[in-house]
Amino acid sequence: MKIILKTSAQKTIQRISEYVEDLNTEGAGVIWAEKFILQISKYAQPIRYALCRHKFWANKNFHCIAVRNWVVIFKIENDTFIVFRIIHASTFK
Repeated sequence: MKIILKTSAQKTIQRISEYVEDLNTEGAGVIWAEKFILQISKYAQPIRYALCRHKFWANKNFHCIAVRNWVVIFKIENDTFIVFRIIHASTFK
């Protein structure tokens, strides 16, 4: 299944990667981003996911999964796994 990261999701991954890079050795941010995207890709399966528990996202027919401490908000359309937003779990209310 094809995976598409919308601009908002890409920016979030980029900011996190830069933060990890600042805290750790050179290249750590890139490694973190690659592993995070790999974990997301494991969910890119042609199965039916329940709607997101958050009413705002559920009303817009989005699905949510938890990856580490992050909530990934996505839709599956035409055999494509589309990631719209990535939000830290502590702020997902």
